[in-house]
Amino acid sequence: MKKNFFFKASVDLVVFEPFNQYEPIYFFELIAFGHDEEGAKGKDEMKDNIFSIAGLKLFRIRDKQNQKSTKKNLSSWLKK
Repeated sequence: MKKNFFFKASVDLVVFEPFNQYEPIYFFELIAFGHDEEGAKGKDEMKDNIFSIAGLKLFRIRDKQNQKSTKKNLSSWLKK
């Protein structure tokens, strides 16, 4: 299961360094409805473990007031 998850899992946003061979430097996941359920927690733990082994940090963003607007808010933050 873990090997399969490694190859199928994704993150919502990756920021990369265009002047250093497009090296990925920041990784973000937008937390939406359902992330607090038991199955999602297990997948989040596996994803955290994958990033930890790679020496990377996965940032999770949750909009506490209106979870549906998270992607829209992130898009507007990046445009500023």
